[in-house]
Amino acid sequence: MFYANTIKCWNTGYGAILGRFSGVINLALLASTYLLVKGFELSFTESIAVGIGLIVAILASGFLYLKYGFQKAEFSSNFSEQPEMADMYHRIQRIEKKLDAILPKEDDPETKRFKEIFQ
Repeated sequence: MFYANTIKCWNTGYGAILGRFSGVINLALLASTYLLVKGFELSFTESIAVGIGLIVAILASGFLYLKYGFQKAEFSSNFSEQPEMADMYHRIQRIEKKLDAILPKEDDPETKRFKEIFQ
């Protein structure tokens, strides 16, 4: 259990958090390299302003992407184009229906007695 939680925290920290910072750093380095090649030499404060502008542009594009439903459309398109995913989804639905039919309900007297015995 300790190992599983450690790996889960590692993957979240490395993939989700550090990966995002790494992407921002790569984007900033790419933009600064482009500006240097074009002959623009920026001071420290100008580079901070350009960095803030990049961050605002990324946040604005992400906001518009979510607001206009492009992410939802992308996920549904991916789901419909992968028959394996649709098949797994339908199998899970059938399994849930069968389990609901055979499992006792919470208000059933046998379920209450079973819980009293095993608690």
